[in-house]
Amino acid sequence: MTDAHNPPEQSLDPIYLVRDAARLAILDPELSPGREATAAGICKVMLELSVDQFGAEGKEVLTEWGIQTSQDVGVIVHRLLDADLLEAKHYTRMGSFAGLFDLQQPPESWTLTW
Repeated sequence: MTDAHNPPEQSLDPIYLVRDAARLAILDPELSPGREATAAGICKVMLELSVDQFGAEGKEVLTEWGIQTSQDVGVIVHRLLDADLLEAKHYTRMGSFAGLFDLQQPPESWTLTW
């Protein structure tokens, strides 16, 4: 039963995916110089993980989870930091998550590149 007192359950899967991407991003010196994660690095790893885990259905899974843009990833990262689920010292210079990718647009239009 769903009502104001019993909201529908939301999956934690998108939170785990973004958390794992953020943690993996700091391990790659190209994505995170000086072990300081960047927004672009986190987004790259998150998109790569979704392809690895879901293959051709990755876009649909992310959309179903409410991750359609890089800004959506940024919201989750900041919530993880607020909840102390990521070590803040690695995420002080991430930069903006705005405009890096949008799953509704072709990848050629993204500012995020490989």
